[in-house]
Amino acid sequence: MSTPNNDVADIETTMEEVQTEDNLSLENTEGTVEIKADTSTKEKSLSGDWVVIQLPENLTLADLDDFKVELQSHLGQRVRLHGQSVQRIDTAAVQLLVSFVNSPKVTVSWEDHCDKLNEVTQLLGLSNSMNIL
Repeated sequence: MSTPNNDVADIETTMEEVQTEDNLSLENTEGTVEIKADTSTKEKSLSGDWVVIQLPENLTLADLDDFKVELQSHLGQRVRLHGQSVQRIDTAAVQLLVSFVNSPKVTVSWEDHCDKLNEVTQLLGLSNSMNIL
């Protein structure tokens, strides 16, 4: 049978592995072990002002590298997408946008979108997934 101190040591070792991923902390007060989650990072990052992203005219596979980096740089933020200027969009770009819009790491709203974007997302059956109505 293990002693209480060994149990705490085992929990602390396990918590060290988890702590970097989930921002958890372990407190041992008066023989009671408490595990606390730090959610302040997410709350702070999603409570700021909205970031505006203007979608480029051409959203095709050939043009997605820089756009993907831009989207990734805004994870953890609140983002308004402006899609009025889109002239060309392909399936790869729609997939990237669907992934971004539905990511739990970002809050997204559409400020505006063009007929082309509506047409392509409806054709692919992804209007609901893109939150374009």
